[in-house]
Amino acid sequence: MIDGVKAFGRWGVGALVLSSSAFAQDAAGPRRLTIAEAVETALKNNPSIQAAEAEVRAAGAAVSLARSKKGPALSASGFATAGNTAPIYTSPPGTDPMAYMPVQTGPYWAANLTLMLPLYTGGSLEAGIGAASEEQRAMLAELHEMRSETALMAHDAYLMVLRAEAMTKAMEAEVRANEEMVRIARAQLAAEAGIEATVRRAEAELAMANRELTSARNEREKALVDLRTTMGVEPAAEIEPTGALVHEPSPLDLDELLRIAGERRGTLLRAKARLRAAEQEVRAMEGQLKPRVYGMAMADAMDDPMMKGGASVGIVASFPVFDSGMRRSEVQRMRAMRDRARAALKTEELRVAGDIRKAWLDVRTAEANARSAEAGVRSAEAAYNVMRIRVEAGKGIQVELLDALKALTQARSDHAQALYEHEHSIARLRQAAGLTPGVTETEKESTRQ
Repeated sequence: MIDGVKAFGRWGVGALVLSSSAFAQDAAGPRRLTIAEAVETALKNNPSIQAAEAEVRAAGAAVSLARSKKGPALSASGFATAGNTAPIYTSPPGTDPMAYMPVQTGPYWAANLTLMLPLYTGGSLEAGIGAASEEQRAMLAELHEMRSETALMAHDAYLMVLRAEAMTKAMEAEVRANEEMVRIARAQLAAEAGIEATVRRAEAELAMANRELTSARNEREKALVDLRTTMGVEPAAEIEPTGALVHEPSPLDLDELLRIAGERRGTLLRAKARLRAAEQEVRAMEGQLKPRVYGMAMADAMDDPMMKGGASVGIVASFPVFDSGMRRSEVQRMRAMRDRARAALKTEELRVAGDIRKAWLDVRTAEANARSAEAGVRSAEAAYNVMRIRVEAGKGIQVELLDALKALTQARSDHAQALYEHEHSIARLRQAAGLTPGVTETEKESTRQ
């Protein structure tokens, strides 16, 4: 794979694939979980993906069915009759090839073997195989798209936990700072070096910070619930996401992403496969207008003293002479369906290109916001430290320090949100280009055409 794509896979897939039972049976404490493991677990447990995999297997069976029609077919039929007429009996419905047997009056029995092999069908059988193969490719592309969307959901759920963790830490830092200010304010009041209003303001800020910390912890627990749900593991599974939100610029350029999308985006591959399938269906229907030639061989055994049975070989040919325009109408219908598939492909190409360009803009904006938020944290930290020194030197009041602390906590929360949006925008850009978020580019490329 290209170097840019390798660089883009920042979260490698671990060798450990975690199942639902693995989480439920781990009694040694919370299982430490990387973002790659969360994505792989979601891909393994998602029922929609399992259904899509079944669709792929069904499409593969349809290809085998289409191919079987080009091979020889042998049927064995037996006839046992009694009556005062001499009709012609046929094999039971569904027998292929069908046998026709003239029977005698009175008690009578006969046995028949019929072999049939297509020699020429105007290309209709070959086109049928091609159409079935393209439909299988469309199902593989559908599976790839579903895996990509599921990975994006798991990736985002993991990032939401990291964001909630960062905000919780920011609130914990504010609570600790408020507790220290309450202690100092009370000590100053006891030493008659402060006023009661300062103590009450510090206590009020501490109470508010504790409430916000409780809310932040609650949001983190809910984010963990969402992550477990997305991964398809037990709701009570003990998991501990590792790592932290980081700011790393995207190494891919727009033109490269557009090129990758043409090769990897599931919806595009599906539309291309559906167009090729429609073209094959046109050829299959056009073949119905041409002669059909089959080789045949038959062997009979019967209860007839005059005819003890025998064997024969031959060639059977047929040509459609007149059907009131039925076949030609079907050809026109298939051509219209092909044109519709071509228009659907063009629409999907435009939509995917638009998605990538918008996701690219989101990444650029998120990168700028992350840099700005990081600078905001540095400024807020510097302002808080200056104000703390001024208060300690008696040149400032504690209310100003409380305001600086509140501004610092807000800056840290904004920074966590900006980092989350940046990480999410990169994952969304990967998904728009047909890459699976959280999975390295060494993954099987089963949807490549």
